[in-house]
Amino acid sequence: MQAVQGKAGVWPERFADLKKQIATGNEEAMKRSWNEVIEALAERTKEIAKAGPEYIPQVEFSELSSLSKDEVARIRRVGSVIIRNIVDDDVALGYKEALK
Repeated sequence: MQAVQGKAGVWPERFADLKKQIATGNEEAMKRSWNEVIEALAERTKEIAKAGPEYIPQVEFSELSSLSKDEVARIRRVGSVIIRNIVDDDVALGYKEALK
C-alpha cells in the first residue's frame, strides 16, 4: 500500500482516492462553500478586531458552576476562555519564583 505525504503527515493512498471521488463533479459547490468560509472568516475577523482583547470571555473560577446558558454559548462560540483567580496571588507568585 502506497502512502500520500501531506501537511498532516503520511496518509494511506485510499484517502487521496476518496478525496478525488468526493471532489469530482462537485467543483462548483466546493468553490461556493470555500467562498462562504472565507466570507465568514472575514466577518469574524472584523468582530475580533473591533472587540480587541475583550473578545475572549473572562470568568472568575468561583463563578464557573453558575455561568448562564448565554455565557456558556459565548465561550463555546469563541472557543476560549480566561479563568481568573484559580489560585491565590501568593501561591501564584510562589509558582513563578520556583520557575526561575
